[in-house]
Amino acid sequence: MKKIIILLSMVALSSPLFAKETTKKVNTEKTINVEIGKKGFVPSSIEVKKGQNLTLNVKRTTNKTCMTELKNPINGSVVKLPLDKEVVFKVGTFKDEKTVKILCGMGMKAGVIIVN
Repeated sequence: MKKIIILLSMVALSSPLFAKETTKKVNTEKTINVEIGKKGFVPSSIEVKKGQNLTLNVKRTTNKTCMTELKNPINGSVVKLPLDKEVVFKVGTFKDEKTVKILCGMGMKAGVIIVN
């Protein structure tokens, strides 16, 4: 009986060593380089996980576009995009799964953010 108790105690104490992690850690930051040029908003769609904080490094390389500014789809703020200069556009964190349009200053669709 004493051997059984000792054996069970050893198994109980060692079981946390063999436990598997059951939750996935989500990378909480995502940064994407975006070019606004002759081909428009590239990449035209951006995928982000729910809960990730999204930042876009945006560079406008043409004057032949209405995308001289972008509206933030989360808080509505506007970021100006000077020609040939990279601008850090902090979009923020999406809490729900959805598809969100990125709009230019005139309210026209520039690109899409797909939140999974």
